[in-house]
Amino acid sequence: MLNSKSLLKVALAAGLAWGALAVAQASASVASLSGAWVNTNPGARDITEVLVGPAGGTKVNVRVFGACEPTACDWGSVRGSTFSPSVAGNPVMDAVAATAHYQQGFARRLVILRQAGPNLLRYEIFSDFEDGSGRNSYIMGGTLRRAPRLIHLPTPPIGPLGPHR
Repeated sequence: MLNSKSLLKVALAAGLAWGALAVAQASASVASLSGAWVNTNPGARDITEVLVGPAGGTKVNVRVFGACEPTACDWGSVRGSTFSPSVAGNPVMDAVAATAHYQQGFARRLVILRQAGPNLLRYEIFSDFEDGSGRNSYIMGGTLRRAPRLIHLPTPPIGPLGPHR
């Protein structure tokens, strides 16, 4: 089983390689990553919706909703970082990706969001269990499409995305 540091290294290496491919598609900005996003697969078993908003500079607020029954479960809002396609790029004006880290008690999760077109984001979730259950670390991913609003937002958010963790 990968430890948390190894998982993060693998995730970042994969992200950098995949991010280089995304750069060829389009240039983005924090504003183009911002908004409500819903999973293109209605049967997805990982996440159903994501809300991204600017948090000043190279930071974004990310709020993820997981695929729970009978309704989506709110992972909460966390502060994330944006990334440009190169060291010379500007992660605010040239942002092509964002990451958010969730500590859920039983697991640590790294969420990576990458622009895949004007109204599409690719996501990957790296999950590392810390509850002694013996479950293996794993990766899931898919595609989100821009939406006018979130479908499962259970309560009105506090501020732009709700309380921060």
